[in-house]
Parts: sequence; structure tokens; C-alpha cells
Amino acid sequence: VLRDAFMENQTVRNFEEVCASKVSSTMNLDALSRDLCPQLQWFVCFSSISCGRGNAGQSNYGYANSVMERICEQRTREGLPGLAIQWGAIGDVGVIQDTMGSGVVIGGTVPQTIRSCLSVLDKFLQQNHPVVLSCVPHVPLETSSSKSSKQSVLSAVGKIFGLSDMSSINPEISLGELGMDSLIGVELRHLLEREFDLMLGIPELRKLTVKDLKKLEETMKSSVETSNANVASDSPKIEEVPLHFSELDRKQLIPKDTIVSMNSVKSGTPLFILHPIEGTVVMLYPLAQFICVPVFGIQYTSEAPGDSLEELAAWYWVHIKKLNVGDTIFLAGYSFGSTLVLEMILQAERQPHQYPQVQEIIILDGSHAVASVYAKMYKYFDDEEEIHALFSFVVILGTEINLVEYKEEMSSLFSTSDRIKCTAYKLQPYFRNLTPEELQVAFDLFYNKVKMTVKYVPKSKLRKPITLFKAMESLDSKHNISKTYDWEKNCDGHITLHTVKGTHKDFIQGERAKKVAELINDIFLGEMFPDIYLSRE
Repeated sequence: VLRDAFMENQTVRNFEEVCASKVSSTMNLDALSRDLCPQLQWFVCFSSISCGRGNAGQSNYGYANSVMERICEQRTREGLPGLAIQWGAIGDVGVIQDTMGSGVVIGGTVPQTIRSCLSVLDKFLQQNHPVVLSCVPHVPLETSSSKSSKQSVLSAVGKIFGLSDMSSINPEISLGELGMDSLIGVELRHLLEREFDLMLGIPELRKLTVKDLKKLEETMKSSVETSNANVASDSPKIEEVPLHFSELDRKQLIPKDTIVSMNSVKSGTPLFILHPIEGTVVMLYPLAQFICVPVFGIQYTSEAPGDSLEELAAWYWVHIKKLNVGDTIFLAGYSFGSTLVLEMILQAERQPHQYPQVQEIIILDGSHAVASVYAKMYKYFDDEEEIHALFSFVVILGTEINLVEYKEEMSSLFSTSDRIKCTAYKLQPYFRNLTPEELQVAFDLFYNKVKMTVKYVPKSKLRKPITLFKAMESLDSKHNISKTYDWEKNCDGHITLHTVKGTHKDFIQGERAKKVAELINDIFLGEMFPDIYLSRE
């Protein structure tokens, strides 16, 4: 029973009618079940998100649901079964489905399907909290301008009024004349602000005519087209994002900042991504744009420690804590970065009170075993370790240097400085914007990471679960490592494997990056809304 109105328009009778179906029924069932069903297994009440979060004009409805919840809480304190579920908007059937359809966004949520409701109900019956919430958050992966180009202002307003075709209405009629009351006004104001970035008060909304809405829609469409044209002309294309060393400029080859922001999202549990062997996160920007939480990249700068991975992991923890982003984070590592993630989590598990809680661990095509495989691949000749590192550096740079001649020349030189100078000289034609000194700094940073990887031996195994994203064209088909990159040797927690199309380089680019991001977003949303977020249906 609904008797919606703002407080100044509410009456005692309205409260009584709403409470009769909710409060009286629950009180009677509570009293009778205590006498007639002493062995009752479940006592379940359907409350509403209007109680937990509030909803304009529904103070009586929220109050009635709150009484139900308090009864359930009292029952559990007395050792009796009691569960109140605050449901959000329900899809498939009911008032919302009949009047607004399944695609509507209400208070930041979308309707939850009956199948989803039954699934989450089963979970709720197996836990001990007396009051729980189930809703499906609306998580747009597009900007408001791109959304407005897909959904017209007229159709959005028409849904709220229950009109399927606003264009057939007299263009001179105002929204007030259409029957806009205070509740519809609040919903309209929220809709226009959320979906179209329009800030209008209730009086202005009442005066708007259908003709005004059409003009507004045409203006916004023109604005979106202009904006898209500017983006197309000014923004770098995904294909132009540097993938590896040979395509990086000075700032990217020698990162200046340890932590960089990688997308424009401002709210949510932040994700920190550890760099690959290149030391930069520039190749991960396309992926970051599709992630639904704030993303920060961690890069290897000239100030970072170079003696051990343990010191480097501790150094990165210090920088993360300096950001003051909260007590919980998500952590990810790409390629070489997965080994850094391993050590960082081990440090956090040994001293959990000194570090932020890591809610999810995401591994992007890497492991300690994979790093070891590459280290062995680069040891082509038995000489000093720095020669192997220099050779690896040149291989990763992807230049057209004759590697056979380069190997012979390096073997004929006996000092580190001579080898580095010779390497810098050979690389100069491919990096004309870099001085030999800058190339030497870039090599030193790379060499540090190689040495640390060779020396690193994990002191224990992870206890937390991880999610591994593995490129379909991966190492395990060519080398003696498992399908999960031997993570079972370093992790006692559950390993969830997602095999995605592409190579080690391109699975984080373009449309493939979007697919990976969708999977990651589902993981994050499930963590941020436990027992609430089931799927974006």
C-alpha cells in the first residue's frame, strides 16, 4: 500500500493505511509464530530500499518497513529466526515494469530480475544478519554526453509520465499541465541531472513544454556531435598507444612519477596497477579507461630502490599510503608487475595492520614462473650478468640491431661502462630524441629490475585468492609451466582463470581491453556490493 506525499501533505490516515499492511501483519505473525511454530526455521519480511536509503515522499512507507526490520532484529536477539530484505526496484513484473520498463534507472539502481532475486534470497537465508539489502547498482561505463546521444530527453521524460510517445503530445502543453506533481518533479530533476547534466528546479520544470524539450534535445545532440568531433581530432587513437620500449618517448622510457592517475573516475575503491619490465604503465592506459573505479599506475623511477624486490615492494607501499585513498584497495600487476604484486601481498599478510586491505588481486598475464622463463631465455652466453641484461634490454627494445654481431662485440669488452657506451651508440639511431646518457639511465633502471628478479625468492605462499587473466597466445604452450602460470606454487588461495583473446602485448589494447575491463568490473562490483550486486541485468 502506497500513500506517497511530502511531509507537509501527509496525514494520519495515510500513515495508518500504509502501516496496516506492513506493521500490523508483521506484529501478528511474530506473536502467533512464537506460540504456534516454536521450531520455525525462517521468518522473512520484504522491506524496501526506501527504508534504508530514503525516498522522497515515502516517509510513511519507509517508517512501516523500518518497524518490520526492528521486529526482525528483536527476534534474532532472542534467538529466533528473523530476516528483513530491503529490496530495490524489481523487474519483470510489477508497477515499475508496467509503467517504466526494465531499462529505467531509479535512484542510481536498475530493476533486479526475478531470477536474480530468487538467487540472492537463497544466499540471504544462509547468513545471520537480520537486515540485508539487495539491489543492482547502475554503473555506466560511458560518459554522460555519450549516453545522452543514445537516449533522448523526450523518451526519458515520457517514461516517468508513463507515456510511450511524447512526440505525439501537443507541443505547447507544459509538464505541469501533463500532471507533474512533487514526486514526479523530484524524479525528473534527478533524471535530467544524472543523465543529461541539466540542473533545473521544480518551478522551471513545471513551465517546460514539450516544444522546449524538443529544442533542448536538438541543442544537446548538436553539442554531443561537436564534442565527439573534437575528441576524434584531439585525442590519441588506441592504436597509437605505445606498446613497448621501442615506441616510448623520453618521459615514458624514464618515468618521472611513481604513481600516476590513469582514468577520470573519482569514486569507488581504487585500483593500483604495477608496471611491467619496461617500468612504465603507458601501455595500460587503454584498459584503465574502461575500469569503473579510480585507477592508479605504479611506475619504476630513477629514485626507486634497485637492490631487491622486497625493498621495491615496501617502497611502493609507502607511496600508496601517502595518497590517503582509504583503508581498502584493489591491486593488479601486468607481466613483471605480477611478481611485485606477489611480494607486496606477502608483506601485507605478514603485517596486516600496517597496510591497506587488498580486496581483490588481479594478475594480467604474468607470474614469478613466467619471469623466470624469460630470464633463462635471455642467457645466451656464459659471461657476466650485465651482458645478459644488456642483451635482454636490446631484445625488448625491438630494434633492428644485428644480435649476433652485438653478442660478439659485447663479449670482447671487459668493463661495464664500455659495454653500456657501446650499446647506447648502437641504439642512438633508433632513439634520436634520447641522449646516450639518458639511454644509459634507461638501461640501469631495466638492469636493476632484471637483477632483482633473478635474486628474488618468495619467503612464503599467498593466502589470498587471485584472479589471473591469461592471453590466449601464451607461454604455457611453449614452456613447461601450468595453465595457471604455476601460480599454485606461490598461492594457497583459490586461483580464478580467465583466458582472453590476444597476445601478451595486445590483449590490453582496443576492444580486447574493453572485454577484459568488463570482467574486472564485475569482480570489483561484486566485492564492493557483497550479497547485493549479482549481475548487471
